[in-house]
Amino acid sequence: MRSKVYFMRHGETYWNVMGKMQGQVNIPLTAKGCQQAGQAARLLEGISFDLCLSSPLSRAYETAEIALAGRDVPIVKEPLLIEQAYGVAEGDSHEGFSSQGSAVFGYETQPELYVAPIGGESFDQLYERIRRFFDEVLVPAVQAHAHVLVVAHGAVLCALANMVAGGRPIASFWKSKLPNGGIGSFELESGVVAPESLRLRIS
Repeated sequence: MRSKVYFMRHGETYWNVMGKMQGQVNIPLTAKGCQQAGQAARLLEGISFDLCLSSPLSRAYETAEIALAGRDVPIVKEPLLIEQAYGVAEGDSHEGFSSQGSAVFGYETQPELYVAPIGGESFDQLYERIRRFFDEVLVPAVQAHAHVLVVAHGAVLCALANMVAGGRPIASFWKSKLPNGGIGSFELESGVVAPESLRLRIS
């Protein structure tokens, strides 16, 4: 059975606007974020989804609800899709990416140099978690459903897309980053990624 997986990043939040690290804390969508989810709904309206797997954080779940409004599609909260943990750096400014000694130094600018702060997840740990999501949750889901929507976060979806692309070095981690409300897709056949099927920024 050949199935198609669509994946979408949540809409804009207040901490996105403020440039703050918002890993596993609940930050609500802005009005623009809700509009982005609505735009995604229009892009996806011709696709008959059987299932939506969402991060349990409200910004992702609300995005999923808006994108699938008026449809009888179950939205299941999946803990493995929660955003990367930043530990004691939750709420820190993105300005720290370029500051030696900052808890988030290099995170988006030189990810190969990033060292997870206390209570946070490294990129390797994030990949391990998303591999578990792929093997234990997504593959079984697509064996029963032809079209699945995954709604989650920037880092989580980068990890998923990079895995689907065959793996990328940590230095290239962010090459797959979607904008808020951005959508990507790939195909699976018998649980295996179909070659050359990854698509990003459908709009």
